[in-house]
Amino acid sequence: MRLRIFIFALVGFALSPLWSADAATIAVPADQPSVAAALAAAGAGDSIVLSPGVYHESVLRIPVGVTLRGAGASPAETVLDAGGLGRILLIESIADSTIIENLTFRNALALGTNSYEQSGGAIFISRSIVRINNCVFTDNVAEAHGGAIRVSASSPIIEGCTFRGNEAPNGGGGAIEASFGSSPTIFDCLFETNAAQWGGAVSVRVGGSVAVQNSMLVGNLAVGGLGYGGAIFADMNSVISVAEVVMSGNQARFGGAVACFANSMVNLIHATVTDNRSAVLGGGMLIIDASPYILNSIFAFNDGIGIGVTGNSTPVISCSNIYGNTQGDWTNSLTAITDMEVNYSSDPMFCSRDPFAEDGLHLQQGSPLLEPMSGCAVPGAFKRPCGATPAPELPSLQPRIGNVLASPNPFNPRTNITFRMSQTQDVRVAVYGLKGELIRTLVEGQLVSGDHVLSWEGIDQAGRSVGSGVYFVVVRGEEDSHTLKLTLLK
Repeated sequence: MRLRIFIFALVGFALSPLWSADAATIAVPADQPSVAAALAAAGAGDSIVLSPGVYHESVLRIPVGVTLRGAGASPAETVLDAGGLGRILLIESIADSTIIENLTFRNALALGTNSYEQSGGAIFISRSIVRINNCVFTDNVAEAHGGAIRVSASSPIIEGCTFRGNEAPNGGGGAIEASFGSSPTIFDCLFETNAAQWGGAVSVRVGGSVAVQNSMLVGNLAVGGLGYGGAIFADMNSVISVAEVVMSGNQARFGGAVACFANSMVNLIHATVTDNRSAVLGGGMLIIDASPYILNSIFAFNDGIGIGVTGNSTPVISCSNIYGNTQGDWTNSLTAITDMEVNYSSDPMFCSRDPFAEDGLHLQQGSPLLEPMSGCAVPGAFKRPCGATPAPELPSLQPRIGNVLASPNPFNPRTNITFRMSQTQDVRVAVYGLKGELIRTLVEGQLVSGDHVLSWEGIDQAGRSVGSGVYFVVVRGEEDSHTLKLTLLK
C-alpha cells in the first residue's frame, strides 16, 4: 500500500464543538447591515453568512466559536476590502473553534507604532485556534511582519487558500509569518508573487513550528538589503516541515527558494525546487548554522549553487537529486558532509518546467529518477510521470493520529506527550536532537485506538540525563507523522 506522508505541528484539536441548539445563522445584509454589526451580534456556535458582494470594512474582531463564511460559489464573489484603511480581522484569545471560509481578503494595511499593530495585514491571529478554508488573500500589506497573516502563539489550520501579491516590505513573511511558539499547518495552498525582506512567502522564527503540504510557492521574492529566502525563511530555533511542495521561480539575495539560519530545522520531503535564483549564494537553498533534513527531493536548474552551506551546518540529505544548477550541484562543501551513495546527480527530465502547465514538473517516462535507489522513493513533489493516467481519487480521510500535544513545554524534569488514534495501528514515538540524532524511543509497536499519554523525563536511550536544549518528538503512524518541538530547561 502506498503511504501518504503527512507532517503536522500541533494539529488535531477539536474543530466541531457541540454548541447549544439555539445557534443562529446571521445573514449579511439581510439580518445585519454590515459585517461589523453581525460580529457584534454573534455568539458561540453562530454562523455569519455574507451574501456575494464587496464589503468595505476593516478593524473587525471575531468572537469565539463563530463561523464567518462567504455565500458565493467561490471566494471571488464575497470580498472584504479594507481600502488601505487598516487590518481587516483580529483573532485574539480564541480558545475554541472558529472557522473562516470562502472569502477574499484584499487591500488591507497593518501599520502603527509597534510590531503588534504593524503585523498581519489581513488577519492577526494571537493565542487562538482557528481554521481558514478556501480563502484568497491578495494585495495586503503589513508594515512589519505577515503581509496577509501573522500568527503568534497560535495553531491555525489553513487549507485550500491562495496568497497573491501580499507584502511585508520591512519584515518577514510576505504571506504568512509565524513566531513565538506558533504551529500553523498549511495544506493545498498557492503562494504567488508575495514579497518580504525575509521569507517572501512564509517566515518562521523564534520557536515557531510550521507545516506546509501539497502546496506551490511560485514567483515569491525576498527584497531589500537582507533578502533571505525567496519562498521560505527559518531561524532562531524554529522548525518548518515541507512535504509534497513545489518551489519555483522564487528570488532572493540569499537562498533563492529557502534560507535557514541560526539552529533552525527545515525538513524537505518530496519537494521540487527548481528555477529559483539567488543574487549572492544558494540558488535553491542556503544553510547557515542550521541542520535541515532533505529527503526524496529535487534541486534542479536553479540560478546559483543548488544548495549553499556555510558556518556550523549539518544538513542530512538522502535520496535526493541535485542537478543543473548554474554555479554547481554537489559542491565540495556539500559532498564533504553528505553520503553520495544515497543521492543522485541526474537530469530529472521534467515534462515541463512551467509549474502551472499540465504535468508541469512531473517526470518524463524514462527519467532515471523513476527507478529510485533501494530504500528511496521517487524524488520530487510528483510521483506520477507525465502522460500516465492519474489514479482515481479516494475519499479524503481524517489523519489517523491527532490531538498531538506536549505539556508542560518548556519542561523540567518531565513532559507528557499526548495523542489520539482513530484506529489500531503500528506507531513509533521517538525523541531526536537538533542534528537529527535519536535520543530515546518512547514506544514502538501496535497501539489500540483511543487516547495515549507517554512521558519523557529527559533521559536518553542509555538511561543518561540529557542537557538543557531543544529536542523534537516524532509521533509516526502508518500513514501520518507529527513533529513537536520540546524545550528542556534545567
